[in-house]
Amino acid sequence: MSFSVRSADIDGFGAMVDRAAVHMDHAKSFADRLPDLKLSASMSELWGTVAELHTEHRDKASTALKAYRRALVASGAELAKSARYYAETDEKEAASLDATYPASKRGPRPQPTLGGAAESGLLFQDAEDPLATFARSGDPHFFERLVMKQRVDTLLDNFSVDDGLVFLREAVGNVLDFSSPSVIINEVIYVFTGQNLLDKMAQWVTGDWGTFETCAKGWLSLAEFSSSVSKNLKTGNKTLSASWNGNAADAAWIYFDSLAKQLEEASATFRELYGHYNKIAEQIAGFVNHLKATASLIMDLAIMIFLEMILASKAAASVVGAFMAAAFMAAAAYKAVRIVSLYQNAEIALLGLFVTLNAARQTGTEQLEQKIREIGAFPLPGKGYDHRAV
Repeated sequence: MSFSVRSADIDGFGAMVDRAAVHMDHAKSFADRLPDLKLSASMSELWGTVAELHTEHRDKASTALKAYRRALVASGAELAKSARYYAETDEKEAASLDATYPASKRGPRPQPTLGGAAESGLLFQDAEDPLATFARSGDPHFFERLVMKQRVDTLLDNFSVDDGLVFLREAVGNVLDFSSPSVIINEVIYVFTGQNLLDKMAQWVTGDWGTFETCAKGWLSLAEFSSSVSKNLKTGNKTLSASWNGNAADAAWIYFDSLAKQLEEASATFRELYGHYNKIAEQIAGFVNHLKATASLIMDLAIMIFLEMILASKAAASVVGAFMAAAFMAAAAYKAVRIVSLYQNAEIALLGLFVTLNAARQTGTEQLEQKIREIGAFPLPGKGYDHRAV
């Protein structure tokens, strides 16, 4: 294999890798700043499950990004030392050292172009700005200013299967409206069931769901970021291979190509995490929609019970007397049983939702742990990619 090298090109690619390390530091800071899903006594168990899920994912993502940064920092330093070596070493001597490397298999090299442009830095510019995606992440306080609708009638018209997050935020706001019906309805339900059922149902879904949506979109930003860094590394690696040929060059090319592929896979994982969050939101939104319908029906039944109690009271003073009063009270009692049954069915649906959430939690966590293991096992320069002269 023929040997050729331009130290300026290696230096240019090294600067590109250094920028990627700085970008990775920004990404880790972005992940660390994803909102904490706060827990408090007023928050629901459902919210607590989602908050724990997010905290696990955020911590593991931060660990992975830190490992990618470490690999990039070490790689940039190795390239800088290699560039200095070639700038200070006779080409014949460098070629002799290169021959001591084991040969590596790699794809065809691109034809050299713009040979003199490296000195001015034109060859090793980033193909994409990885940080642009964080600027597009939106206003984190946007949802605090949203005005929640007061009734549920038009919500389904706005529901998209592809975005359960928005629907979830709106739907939960409306369920909480049902927790403050008239005193009479609450009193009727309490008299016949011994519980404040509507308050308990509203408590099931309390949580800062707008913040959850912000966190979900954060994973999408990290997916786009990882994809951009991967593309930049591939572009720079390809450009460098036009002027750096030999066994050492092949070893370096394979190393950086593998690192770029790792980042592609990280991008896919972050995108899948966004999908998991969206599916979780859709599952919760479906439950909330069921809860709204149940709460509405319970209130309707409570109103009917109240009216039947009035009729029973009036009937007791009429000619038909106790017979009619008993009939009205029996009808009211039946409706009270129906209210309890509806509430119990909602409890069963809530348990089923927890099962679904735990499964999604496990899947997302396993994927992140796999990425952490892979990047943790990825060799740093000096082990996998090591220029023998430096």
